[in-house]
Amino acid sequence: MQHSSNVDCPTGIEELDALLDGGFPRGSVILLKGDPGAGKTTFAAKFIYEGITKYGEPGIYISFAEPFDEFYRFMKLLGMDFNIDNFCYLEFHGFDEDLLASNILEAIVDSNAMRVAIDSITALTAQFGARARLFLNTLNRKLKAIGTTSILVSDTPSSHLEDFVADGVINFKTDVENGLLTRRMEIRKLRGKCIRIAEIPFAVLPGKGLFLFPLCTAKPVRGLSSEVIKTGIPTIDRAIGGIPRTSLTLITGVSGSGKTMLAAQMAANISRELSVAYVSLEEPEEQVERKLAEFGAKDVMVVSLNPASVSSEEIFARIMGYNSDVFFIDGLRLLRELREESRFWYCTVNSLVAIKNRGATVIYTYAADYPLERISVDTLADVLLLLRYDGTKRKLSIWKHRNLTAPNREFDVRISGGRVEVMD
Repeated sequence: MQHSSNVDCPTGIEELDALLDGGFPRGSVILLKGDPGAGKTTFAAKFIYEGITKYGEPGIYISFAEPFDEFYRFMKLLGMDFNIDNFCYLEFHGFDEDLLASNILEAIVDSNAMRVAIDSITALTAQFGARARLFLNTLNRKLKAIGTTSILVSDTPSSHLEDFVADGVINFKTDVENGLLTRRMEIRKLRGKCIRIAEIPFAVLPGKGLFLFPLCTAKPVRGLSSEVIKTGIPTIDRAIGGIPRTSLTLITGVSGSGKTMLAAQMAANISRELSVAYVSLEEPEEQVERKLAEFGAKDVMVVSLNPASVSSEEIFARIMGYNSDVFFIDGLRLLRELREESRFWYCTVNSLVAIKNRGATVIYTYAADYPLERISVDTLADVLLLLRYDGTKRKLSIWKHRNLTAPNREFDVRISGGRVEVMD
Protein backbone atom coordinates (compact mmCIF):
# COMPACT_ATOMS: atom_id res chain seq x y z
CA MET A 1 0.00 0.00 0.00
CA GLN A 2 1.41 3.39 -0.99
CA HIS A 3 1.12 6.52 1.13
CA SER A 4 -0.24 9.78 -0.24
CA SER A 5 0.65 13.19 1.15
CA ASN A 6 -1.48 15.46 3.30
CA VAL A 7 -1.25 18.12 0.60
CA ASP A 8 -1.97 16.20 -2.60
CA CYS A 9 -4.51 13.52 -3.43
CA PRO A 10 -3.00 11.35 -6.20
CA THR A 11 -5.36 10.23 -8.92
CA GLY A 12 -3.49 6.93 -9.25
CA ILE A 13 -2.82 7.69 -12.91
CA GLU A 14 0.95 7.99 -12.94
CA GLU A 15 1.28 10.30 -15.94
CA LEU A 16 -1.35 12.74 -14.68
CA ASP A 17 0.06 12.78 -11.14
CA ALA A 18 3.51 13.58 -12.56
CA LEU A 19 2.03 16.48 -14.52
CA LEU A 20 0.14 17.74 -11.45
CA ASP A 21 3.17 17.38 -9.15
CA GLY A 22 1.43 14.82 -6.96
CA GLY A 23 -2.26 14.93 -7.86
CA PHE A 24 -5.30 17.06 -7.05
CA PRO A 25 -5.07 19.40 -4.06
CA ARG A 26 -6.44 17.43 -1.12
CA GLY A 27 -9.91 18.58 -0.09
CA SER A 28 -10.63 20.13 -3.49
CA VAL A 29 -13.72 19.74 -5.69
CA ILE A 30 -12.94 18.77 -9.29
CA LEU A 31 -15.48 19.07 -12.11
CA LEU A 32 -15.34 16.68 -15.08
CA LYS A 33 -17.26 17.97 -18.12
CA GLY A 34 -17.92 16.50 -21.53
CA ASP A 35 -20.26 14.67 -23.85
CA PRO A 36 -21.51 11.17 -22.95
CA GLY A 37 -18.92 8.53 -23.83
CA ALA A 38 -15.95 10.88 -23.46
CA GLY A 39 -14.47 8.97 -20.48
CA LYS A 40 -15.68 10.98 -17.47
CA THR A 41 -17.27 8.09 -15.56
CA THR A 42 -14.23 5.90 -16.22
CA PHE A 43 -11.96 8.63 -14.84
CA ALA A 44 -14.14 9.15 -11.76
CA ALA A 45 -14.26 5.40 -11.11
CA LYS A 46 -10.48 5.14 -11.57
CA PHE A 47 -9.97 7.92 -9.02
CA ILE A 48 -12.08 6.07 -6.44
CA TYR A 49 -10.66 2.62 -7.25
CA GLU A 50 -7.00 3.66 -7.12
CA GLY A 51 -7.63 5.55 -3.89
CA ILE A 52 -8.94 2.39 -2.22
CA THR A 53 -6.59 -0.22 -3.67
CA LYS A 54 -3.37 1.77 -3.92
CA TYR A 55 -3.60 4.33 -1.10
CA GLY A 56 -6.06 2.77 1.36
CA GLU A 57 -8.46 5.73 1.17
CA PRO A 58 -12.17 4.74 1.44
CA GLY A 59 -14.36 6.00 -1.38
CA ILE A 60 -18.01 6.48 -2.24
CA TYR A 61 -19.57 6.66 -5.71
CA ILE A 62 -22.93 8.46 -5.76
CA SER A 63 -24.94 7.85 -8.91
CA PHE A 64 -28.13 9.53 -10.13
CA ALA A 65 -28.39 7.45 -13.30
CA GLU A 66 -26.63 4.07 -13.33
CA PRO A 67 -27.58 1.02 -11.22
CA PHE A 68 -24.71 -0.64 -9.38
CA ASP A 69 -24.99 -3.88 -11.39
CA GLU A 70 -24.31 -2.00 -14.64
CA PHE A 71 -21.54 0.10 -13.10
CA TYR A 72 -19.87 -3.00 -11.63
CA ARG A 73 -20.07 -4.97 -14.88
CA PHE A 74 -18.66 -2.21 -17.09
CA MET A 75 -15.87 -1.27 -14.70
CA LYS A 76 -14.79 -4.88 -14.30
CA LEU A 77 -14.37 -5.05 -18.09
CA LEU A 78 -11.96 -2.12 -17.71
CA GLY A 79 -9.88 -3.88 -15.06
CA MET A 80 -11.56 -2.39 -11.96
CA ASP A 81 -13.29 -4.95 -9.73
CA PHE A 82 -15.35 -2.97 -7.21
CA ASN A 83 -16.11 -6.02 -5.09
CA ILE A 84 -13.73 -4.58 -2.49
CA ASP A 85 -13.75 -3.29 1.07
CA ASN A 86 -13.95 0.43 1.87
CA PHE A 87 -16.18 1.10 -1.15
CA CYS A 88 -19.75 2.34 -1.08
CA TYR A 89 -22.06 2.79 -4.08
CA LEU A 90 -25.14 4.92 -3.48
CA GLU A 91 -28.00 5.23 -5.98
CA PHE A 92 -30.44 8.15 -5.93
CA HIS A 93 -33.57 7.45 -7.99
CA GLY A 94 -35.64 10.20 -6.45
CA PHE A 95 -34.78 12.95 -4.03
CA ASP A 96 -36.09 15.79 -1.95
CA GLU A 97 -34.54 19.00 -3.21
CA ASP A 98 -34.40 20.56 0.25
CA LEU A 99 -32.68 17.55 1.83
CA LEU A 100 -30.46 16.33 -1.01
CA ALA A 101 -27.22 18.06 0.01
CA SER A 102 -27.67 16.87 3.61
CA ASN A 103 -28.45 13.32 2.45
CA ILE A 104 -25.29 13.23 0.33
CA LEU A 105 -23.22 14.54 3.23
CA GLU A 106 -24.71 11.98 5.61
CA ALA A 107 -23.88 9.11 3.23
CA ILE A 108 -20.28 10.32 2.88
CA VAL A 109 -19.79 10.62 6.63
CA ASP A 110 -21.37 7.21 7.32
CA SER A 111 -19.03 5.53 4.81
CA ASN A 112 -15.91 7.28 6.22
CA ALA A 113 -15.07 8.23 2.64
CA MET A 114 -11.99 10.27 1.85
CA ARG A 115 -12.78 10.32 -1.89
CA VAL A 116 -16.16 11.12 -3.43
CA ALA A 117 -17.54 10.88 -6.97
CA ILE A 118 -20.99 12.28 -7.84
CA ASP A 119 -22.24 11.20 -11.28
CA SER A 120 -23.85 13.18 -12.66
CA ILE A 121 -24.94 16.60 -11.49
CA THR A 122 -26.52 17.43 -14.86
CA ALA A 123 -29.92 16.06 -13.87
CA LEU A 124 -29.70 17.88 -10.56
CA THR A 125 -28.98 21.30 -12.03
CA ALA A 126 -31.78 20.82 -14.56
CA GLN A 127 -34.29 20.01 -11.82
CA PHE A 128 -33.17 22.83 -9.55
CA GLY A 129 -33.51 25.39 -12.34
CA ALA A 130 -32.80 28.89 -11.06
CA ARG A 131 -31.74 27.47 -7.69
CA ALA A 132 -29.03 25.29 -9.23
CA ARG A 133 -26.18 27.62 -8.41
CA LEU A 134 -27.32 27.94 -4.79
CA PHE A 135 -27.52 24.15 -4.49
CA LEU A 136 -24.05 23.66 -5.98
CA ASN A 137 -22.59 26.27 -3.63
CA THR A 138 -24.21 24.49 -0.68
CA LEU A 139 -22.93 21.10 -1.84
CA ASN A 140 -19.44 22.49 -2.43
CA ARG A 141 -19.35 24.06 1.02
CA LYS A 142 -20.47 20.85 2.72
CA LEU A 143 -17.93 18.72 0.84
CA LYS A 144 -15.12 21.06 1.83
CA ALA A 145 -16.30 21.10 5.44
CA ILE A 146 -15.70 17.36 5.82
CA GLY A 147 -12.39 17.49 3.91
CA THR A 148 -13.08 14.97 1.16
CA THR A 149 -11.49 15.21 -2.28
CA SER A 150 -14.48 15.14 -4.60
CA ILE A 151 -15.25 14.71 -8.27
CA LEU A 152 -18.44 16.05 -9.85
CA VAL A 153 -19.42 14.72 -13.28
CA SER A 154 -21.35 16.89 -15.74
CA ASP A 155 -22.73 15.90 -19.15
CA THR A 156 -23.10 19.51 -20.30
CA PRO A 157 -19.76 20.56 -21.83
CA SER A 158 -21.07 23.98 -22.90
CA SER A 159 -22.46 24.98 -19.49
CA HIS A 160 -20.29 27.11 -17.21
CA LEU A 161 -22.65 27.14 -14.23
CA GLU A 162 -20.71 24.49 -12.31
CA ASP A 163 -17.27 25.95 -13.11
CA PHE A 164 -17.61 28.70 -10.53
CA VAL A 165 -17.96 26.35 -7.56
CA ALA A 166 -15.18 23.93 -8.57
CA ASP A 167 -11.50 24.18 -7.67
CA GLY A 168 -10.61 22.35 -10.87
CA VAL A 169 -12.27 21.87 -14.25
CA ILE A 170 -11.31 19.16 -16.74
CA ASN A 171 -13.05 19.02 -20.12
CA PHE A 172 -13.30 15.61 -21.77
CA LYS A 173 -13.43 15.79 -25.56
CA THR A 174 -13.91 13.34 -28.41
CA ASP A 175 -12.99 13.56 -32.08
CA VAL A 176 -13.39 11.26 -35.06
CA GLU A 177 -10.24 10.86 -37.17
CA ASN A 178 -10.47 8.67 -40.27
CA GLY A 179 -13.48 6.96 -38.75
CA LEU A 180 -11.75 6.25 -35.42
CA LEU A 181 -12.82 7.70 -32.07
CA THR A 182 -10.11 9.64 -30.24
CA ARG A 183 -10.28 11.12 -26.75
CA ARG A 184 -8.44 13.87 -24.92
CA MET A 185 -8.78 15.72 -21.64
CA GLU A 186 -8.22 19.43 -21.26
CA ILE A 187 -7.30 20.85 -17.85
CA ARG A 188 -8.99 24.24 -17.86
CA LYS A 189 -8.54 25.16 -14.21
CA LEU A 190 -6.86 23.76 -11.11
CA ARG A 191 -6.34 26.02 -8.13
CA GLY A 192 -2.98 25.72 -6.44
CA LYS A 193 -1.30 24.00 -9.38
CA CYS A 194 0.85 25.24 -12.26
CA ILE A 195 -0.36 23.42 -15.37
CA ARG A 196 2.48 22.96 -17.86
CA ILE A 197 0.48 20.94 -20.38
CA ALA A 198 -3.26 21.54 -20.66
CA GLU A 199 -4.42 18.94 -23.20
CA ILE A 200 -3.66 15.23 -22.96
CA PRO A 201 -4.74 12.44 -25.36
CA PHE A 202 -5.89 9.24 -23.69
CA ALA A 203 -7.48 5.89 -24.46
CA VAL A 204 -10.03 3.69 -22.68
CA LEU A 205 -8.88 0.07 -22.99
CA PRO A 206 -10.45 -3.25 -21.98
CA GLY A 207 -8.71 -4.68 -18.93
CA LYS A 208 -6.70 -1.51 -18.37
CA GLY A 209 -9.22 1.27 -17.99
CA LEU A 210 -8.01 4.76 -18.68
CA PHE A 211 -4.58 5.16 -20.25
CA LEU A 212 -3.03 8.63 -20.46
CA PHE A 213 -0.22 9.30 -22.84
CA PRO A 214 3.10 9.66 -21.05
CA LEU A 215 4.31 13.24 -21.20
CA CYS A 216 8.02 13.43 -21.97
CA THR A 217 8.07 17.08 -20.90
CA ALA A 218 6.91 16.07 -17.41
CA LYS A 219 10.02 13.95 -16.80
CA PRO A 220 13.67 14.33 -17.78
CA VAL A 221 14.67 12.35 -20.85
CA ARG A 222 16.97 9.47 -20.00
CA GLY A 223 20.46 9.71 -21.47
CA LEU A 224 22.21 7.03 -23.51
CA SER A 225 23.77 4.14 -21.66
CA SER A 226 27.43 3.33 -22.17
CA GLU A 227 26.37 -0.31 -22.66
CA VAL A 228 25.60 -1.50 -26.17
CA ILE A 229 23.39 -4.17 -27.70
CA LYS A 230 24.96 -6.17 -30.50
CA THR A 231 22.74 -6.24 -33.58
CA GLY A 232 24.19 -9.52 -34.83
CA ILE A 233 25.00 -7.80 -38.15
CA PRO A 234 28.83 -8.05 -38.07
CA THR A 235 29.61 -5.02 -40.24
CA ILE A 236 27.27 -2.73 -38.29
CA ASP A 237 28.59 -3.96 -34.95
CA ARG A 238 32.19 -3.41 -36.04
CA ALA A 239 31.41 0.07 -37.35
CA ILE A 240 29.49 1.43 -34.35
CA GLY A 241 30.04 -1.19 -31.66
CA GLY A 242 26.33 -1.96 -31.43
CA ILE A 243 23.15 -0.08 -30.54
CA PRO A 244 23.44 1.90 -27.27
CA ARG A 245 21.04 0.71 -24.59
CA THR A 246 18.13 3.10 -23.90
CA SER A 247 18.57 4.59 -27.37
CA LEU A 248 16.11 5.30 -30.17
CA THR A 249 17.30 3.90 -33.50
CA LEU A 250 15.61 4.81 -36.78
CA ILE A 251 15.95 2.59 -39.85
CA THR A 252 14.73 4.54 -42.87
CA GLY A 253 14.86 4.30 -46.64
CA VAL A 254 12.65 3.93 -49.70
CA SER A 255 10.20 1.05 -50.07
CA GLY A 256 12.00 -2.15 -51.05
CA SER A 257 15.35 -1.08 -49.64
CA GLY A 258 15.30 -3.81 -46.96
CA LYS A 259 14.21 -1.94 -43.81
CA THR A 260 11.76 -4.52 -42.50
CA MET A 261 14.06 -7.43 -43.33
CA LEU A 262 16.98 -5.74 -41.57
CA ALA A 263 14.81 -4.95 -38.52
CA ALA A 264 13.51 -8.53 -38.33
CA GLN A 265 17.02 -9.93 -38.65
CA MET A 266 18.27 -7.67 -35.86
CA ALA A 267 15.26 -8.58 -33.69
CA ALA A 268 15.94 -12.29 -34.11
CA ASN A 269 19.63 -11.85 -33.26
CA ILE A 270 18.95 -9.69 -30.19
CA SER A 271 16.22 -12.05 -28.92
CA ARG A 272 18.83 -14.69 -28.12
CA GLU A 273 20.15 -12.46 -25.32
CA LEU A 274 17.33 -10.04 -24.42
CA SER A 275 13.52 -9.94 -24.37
CA VAL A 276 12.14 -8.45 -27.59
CA ALA A 277 8.72 -7.11 -28.61
CA TYR A 278 8.11 -6.72 -32.35
CA VAL A 279 5.16 -4.52 -33.31
CA SER A 280 4.19 -4.44 -36.97
CA LEU A 281 1.89 -1.74 -38.32
CA GLU A 282 1.87 -3.24 -41.82
CA GLU A 283 2.15 -7.04 -41.80
CA PRO A 284 0.00 -9.75 -40.13
CA GLU A 285 1.43 -11.54 -37.11
CA GLU A 286 1.75 -14.88 -38.90
CA GLN A 287 3.94 -13.35 -41.60
CA VAL A 288 6.20 -11.62 -39.08
CA GLU A 289 6.47 -14.74 -36.92
CA ARG A 290 7.43 -16.83 -39.94
CA LYS A 291 10.11 -14.34 -40.94
CA LEU A 292 11.54 -14.18 -37.41
CA ALA A 293 11.56 -17.98 -37.16
CA GLU A 294 13.60 -18.18 -40.37
CA PHE A 295 16.15 -15.88 -38.72
CA GLY A 296 16.29 -18.08 -35.61
CA ALA A 297 14.40 -15.80 -33.23
CA LYS A 298 13.84 -16.90 -29.63
CA ASP A 299 10.56 -16.04 -27.86
CA VAL A 300 9.87 -12.73 -29.60
CA MET A 301 6.49 -11.24 -28.68
CA VAL A 302 4.88 -10.34 -32.01
CA VAL A 303 1.92 -7.97 -32.27
CA SER A 304 0.23 -6.67 -35.41
CA LEU A 305 -1.82 -3.47 -35.10
CA ASN A 306 -3.65 -1.96 -38.07
CA PRO A 307 -3.63 1.88 -38.01
CA ALA A 308 -6.73 1.87 -40.22
CA SER A 309 -8.80 0.22 -37.47
CA VAL A 310 -6.96 1.14 -34.25
CA SER A 311 -6.42 4.73 -33.06
CA SER A 312 -2.94 6.14 -32.45
CA GLU A 313 -3.75 6.38 -28.75
CA GLU A 314 -4.67 2.71 -28.52
CA ILE A 315 -1.68 1.59 -30.60
CA PHE A 316 0.82 3.28 -28.32
CA ALA A 317 -1.16 2.39 -25.21
CA ARG A 318 -0.83 -1.26 -26.21
CA ILE A 319 2.89 -0.86 -26.88
CA MET A 320 3.43 0.89 -23.55
CA GLY A 321 1.77 -2.04 -21.81
CA TYR A 322 4.49 -4.49 -22.87
CA ASN A 323 7.54 -5.14 -20.73
CA SER A 324 10.52 -5.92 -22.94
CA ASP A 325 14.18 -4.94 -23.10
CA VAL A 326 14.02 -4.00 -26.79
CA PHE A 327 11.06 -2.80 -28.87
CA PHE A 328 10.88 -2.97 -32.66
CA ILE A 329 8.14 -0.84 -34.23
CA ASP A 330 7.89 -1.48 -37.96
CA GLY A 331 5.92 0.71 -40.37
CA LEU A 332 5.47 4.15 -38.80
CA ARG A 333 4.93 5.60 -42.29
CA LEU A 334 1.46 4.05 -42.55
CA LEU A 335 0.48 5.48 -39.18
CA ARG A 336 1.65 8.92 -40.31
CA GLU A 337 -0.34 8.76 -43.56
CA LEU A 338 -3.55 8.06 -41.66
CA ARG A 339 -3.09 10.72 -38.98
CA GLU A 340 -2.95 14.49 -38.73
CA GLU A 341 0.70 15.52 -38.35
CA SER A 342 0.50 17.11 -34.90
CA ARG A 343 -1.37 14.13 -33.41
CA PHE A 344 1.06 11.67 -34.97
CA TRP A 345 4.01 13.67 -33.66
CA TYR A 346 2.58 14.04 -30.15
CA CYS A 347 1.71 10.36 -29.76
CA THR A 348 4.95 9.10 -31.29
CA VAL A 349 7.31 11.42 -29.44
CA ASN A 350 5.77 10.95 -26.02
CA SER A 351 5.46 7.18 -26.35
CA LEU A 352 8.94 6.49 -27.71
CA VAL A 353 10.61 8.76 -25.17
CA ALA A 354 8.58 7.20 -22.35
CA ILE A 355 9.74 3.72 -23.39
CA LYS A 356 13.31 5.00 -23.44
CA ASN A 357 12.90 6.66 -20.04
CA ARG A 358 11.98 3.39 -18.41
CA GLY A 359 15.22 1.80 -19.61
CA ALA A 360 14.19 0.05 -22.82
CA THR A 361 15.70 0.38 -26.30
CA VAL A 362 13.55 1.22 -29.33
CA ILE A 363 14.27 0.47 -33.00
CA TYR A 364 11.68 1.80 -35.45
CA THR A 365 11.32 1.88 -39.23
CA TYR A 366 9.92 4.58 -41.50
CA ALA A 367 9.66 4.45 -45.30
CA ALA A 368 11.03 7.66 -46.82
CA ASP A 369 13.33 8.96 -49.53
CA TYR A 370 15.66 10.30 -46.87
CA PRO A 371 17.28 12.89 -46.75
CA LEU A 372 15.35 14.39 -49.69
CA GLU A 373 12.15 13.63 -47.80
CA ARG A 374 12.73 14.83 -44.25
CA ILE A 375 10.67 13.10 -41.60
CA SER A 376 9.62 14.51 -38.25
CA VAL A 377 10.62 11.44 -36.23
CA ASP A 378 14.28 11.63 -37.31
CA THR A 379 14.96 14.28 -34.66
CA LEU A 380 14.19 11.68 -31.99
CA ALA A 381 16.79 9.23 -33.23
CA ASP A 382 20.04 8.64 -31.37
CA VAL A 383 21.13 6.35 -34.22
CA LEU A 384 19.94 6.67 -37.82
CA LEU A 385 20.56 3.90 -40.34
CA LEU A 386 19.77 4.91 -43.92
CA LEU A 387 19.13 2.32 -46.62
CA ARG A 388 19.30 3.40 -50.27
CA TYR A 389 18.10 1.49 -53.31
CA ASP A 390 18.20 2.74 -56.90
CA GLY A 391 16.70 -0.39 -58.43
CA THR A 392 20.03 -2.14 -58.92
CA LYS A 393 22.28 -1.40 -55.92
CA ARG A 394 21.61 -1.13 -52.21
CA LYS A 395 23.64 0.93 -49.76
CA LEU A 396 23.52 1.38 -45.99
CA SER A 397 24.75 4.59 -44.38
CA ILE A 398 25.29 5.21 -40.69
CA TRP A 399 23.85 8.69 -40.97
CA LYS A 400 23.77 9.63 -37.31
CA HIS A 401 25.11 8.33 -34.00
CA ARG A 402 25.12 10.51 -30.89
CA ASN A 403 28.08 8.65 -29.36
CA LEU A 404 30.31 8.91 -32.44
CA THR A 405 31.97 12.08 -33.71
CA ALA A 406 32.04 11.05 -37.39
CA PRO A 407 29.40 8.37 -37.89
CA ASN A 408 28.65 8.85 -41.60
CA ARG A 409 29.93 5.67 -43.24
CA GLU A 410 28.48 3.82 -46.21
CA PHE A 411 28.42 0.09 -46.98
CA ASP A 412 27.20 -2.06 -49.84
CA VAL A 413 24.15 -4.18 -49.05
CA ARG A 414 23.10 -7.45 -50.61
CA ILE A 415 19.91 -9.42 -50.06
CA SER A 416 20.61 -13.09 -50.54
CA GLY A 417 18.71 -16.14 -49.36
CA GLY A 418 16.12 -13.97 -47.63
CA ARG A 419 18.77 -12.23 -45.53
CA VAL A 420 20.37 -8.80 -45.50
CA GLU A 421 24.14 -8.84 -45.84
CA VAL A 422 26.03 -5.64 -45.09
CA MET A 423 29.39 -5.83 -46.83
CA ASP A 424 32.66 -4.44 -45.43
